[in-house]
Amino acid sequence: MISKKQLKQLALASTFIGVTSLAFAEAPLVKIDDTTSISALASVSVAYNDNIYLFDSGKKSDVILTVAPGFEFVMGGADARSSLTAKVIADCVVYMSETDNNSFLPHANLAYAFNGEKLKATVSAGVDYQMQNTNQTKLDGKLVRYWSYYARALGTYSLTERMSVMSGFKWSGTTYERGHESYNDRQVYAIPVNLYHTVTEKLKAGLAYEYRYTDLAAANTDTSSVGYQEVHFFGLTADGALTEKFSLNGRIGYTTSEWHRRTSRNGTENTLGMGLVAIYDITEKTTLDLNLSRDFEISGNGEGITSTGVMLGAKHRLNDKWNLNGSISYKKDDYNSSDRNDDVYTFLIGCSYKLNDYLTFSASYRSQVDESSDSNMDYTNNVITLTLGFRY
Repeated sequence: MISKKQLKQLALASTFIGVTSLAFAEAPLVKIDDTTSISALASVSVAYNDNIYLFDSGKKSDVILTVAPGFEFVMGGADARSSLTAKVIADCVVYMSETDNNSFLPHANLAYAFNGEKLKATVSAGVDYQMQNTNQTKLDGKLVRYWSYYARALGTYSLTERMSVMSGFKWSGTTYERGHESYNDRQVYAIPVNLYHTVTEKLKAGLAYEYRYTDLAAANTDTSSVGYQEVHFFGLTADGALTEKFSLNGRIGYTTSEWHRRTSRNGTENTLGMGLVAIYDITEKTTLDLNLSRDFEISGNGEGITSTGVMLGAKHRLNDKWNLNGSISYKKDDYNSSDRNDDVYTFLIGCSYKLNDYLTFSASYRSQVDESSDSNMDYTNNVITLTLGFRY
């Protein structure tokens, strides 16, 4: 339950959102030419979280205020042969009670896209500083702090009028700042190759392969999990519209994983591999989307996981001002080297209201339940968030 003190804090923070919006309305826009501009971005949010550390034993709630200024640089438009986008945002996070969690969290992303007659390519990179607990990585009485980063270069080349190939390179990593004593830093390298055949004007399908290599560093208190994982995926892929209202993107096939210690081979796992997104437009204003996934992962402390997920979401546009959204999802994590398994259920509902061309107000409620075979890992979590977003 929300205490009287937290209710007052929530009211004060909500008032702060309204006052801040008036100040933001005077922010300038830099327009270099018709296709190049710099936009000012900002958001102010207040959230009530009834279990910030995700432990049901001795759970702690808090009211959290986040002020996030930033900017976005855009060069090139939708019809341009190439485009460049750079975005930098900094989250200034203030906890009303658990003040040791107060932090400054920068985020930066860069993306370049090229759209030629035969070659279509994207190059992107980013870095994020995060402070949060999850069902796989959490500390009692503390939030896990870590850096995550990525770089990707992917391209699709038309071999013939109906045949094309997609390939490239993906790299990502995680470096723990708080939690390094328990969790393993890692770097992930992946090379996908898709061979497409154009089935219709709006749909292409074909064969898919991906090689993925994950390298783990040692946690301070445990070197037994130091090693690497190699994953191979073989299957079918599709991208595009099957009908006027139904579209599909993703792949399905066979996945094999080999997990190695530094000195010996540890084991092999095989499973159905899947990553599919299906979107159905019920009406011009209402859309349903279904996400299905199954893949091998490595937990924060270096254990192999077979992870299966399903998410059903919906969006509805009431009018030019109001939008509604909601989703329900289920994820099952089976730990391959222990008896632990987690069933995570998440429910989300939200809405947004466009006050004017510059300001958007949104509200959301998220509820999550983790039913784990390890009783110490069970938790329930409810979060209510109010956000005022600004763009000029």
